[in-house]
Amino acid sequence: MDSSQTKFINSPVNLRPEVREVFNLPAKVLIHDVTLRDGEQTPHVVLTLKEKVKIAEALDELGVARIEAGMPIVSSEDKEAIKKLAGLGLNADVLCLCRARREDIDAALECDVDGIVTDTLGNPRTIKAIFGWNEDEAIEKTVEVHRYAKEHGLYTSMMPVDSLRADPAFTERLYKACVQEAKVDSVVVCDTFGMSLPQATMLRVREVREWVGPSASIELHIHNDFGLATANALAAVCAGAEIIHTSMNNLGERAGNAATEEVAVALQLLLGVDAGIKLDRLMGVSRLVQDLTGVRVSPTKAIVGENDFTFESGLVVFMWKSCKDAGFELGVLPFMPELVGREPVRIVIGKKSGATAIGWKLREMGISLPEERLRELVEAVKDESIRRKSSVGEDALREMALRAQSGS
Repeated sequence: MDSSQTKFINSPVNLRPEVREVFNLPAKVLIHDVTLRDGEQTPHVVLTLKEKVKIAEALDELGVARIEAGMPIVSSEDKEAIKKLAGLGLNADVLCLCRARREDIDAALECDVDGIVTDTLGNPRTIKAIFGWNEDEAIEKTVEVHRYAKEHGLYTSMMPVDSLRADPAFTERLYKACVQEAKVDSVVVCDTFGMSLPQATMLRVREVREWVGPSASIELHIHNDFGLATANALAAVCAGAEIIHTSMNNLGERAGNAATEEVAVALQLLLGVDAGIKLDRLMGVSRLVQDLTGVRVSPTKAIVGENDFTFESGLVVFMWKSCKDAGFELGVLPFMPELVGREPVRIVIGKKSGATAIGWKLREMGISLPEERLRELVEAVKDESIRRKSSVGEDALREMALRAQSGS
């Protein structure tokens, strides 16, 4: 494909055999979106039933495979919402989160969901502190609950919380027992506090595959406390994980979960793995979630942040315009903004702007200045930006340009 037409060019280093030969990539990855459950656990966020329906429908149109609709034991409103979402007829499977207790399984059954993810304690020290159980008791009780869920026809995913900090010998026993005795459909590698190095995540996914064999799928649930959630999601897929838990705009407890938009784009563009996501809808869904939750993403947020395709620096604008004029805009972009449903590159004017950027803006406004006046305007804009301690908006720039045009 001609470079002027393509929307992304991968780094050849990503494609080198010595990088990829250690990968065990699945043919397809399923996105298990937790925006409506873990996302609503973001402090200060509360979603109404109507808002949850809007987000669920948007996620379904986006192409996520599974929607985690909530936790039915939180409130009667949550239970009603989960049942409503399960009855919408979405293409995505609708699941809910349950504690590893029979009463939670019964609540899930009353909601008519497709399946459950169990919030199972996976660290023996925590189990002992909360319940007083020893390791054998914990495994026996966990297996019993998961067997009960399977006997009642639920797709069952066993998620051992904080298991990355547990004794591996206990974790191995827990996974094996739930797969071999309770016949769970999938098991989750759960890094509750997001502290795994990507290499450690790859190792754990490989270990779990050895422990459970091919009869259960492997999922990853990870938080972003160390800023490693997306990297670890990719690492898990590289080791063979087939299902990744994500949340739009990386909403979630503390520093949030792996971001749906980041994981989807990185999987498709960097690894070449299909996650079924319509990338050009990502920006729209991100904005919807921001509007309904009231949580605005950082301007520098990857994929959906306001500044991701916004330039002020004179040098960068000069390079961008030169590449754009040459038919190679990707020379200064990670990918084309329309790939994820964004508007074209935006130029803002301020202290760091030069004649190329300001001249570009003036042409957009239909204003022409001789070169000498333009140079004077550039200096005036820099002074004004310093005075404002911010950029210079279009109205102010137009007023300054018209004054320069008239010589006043």
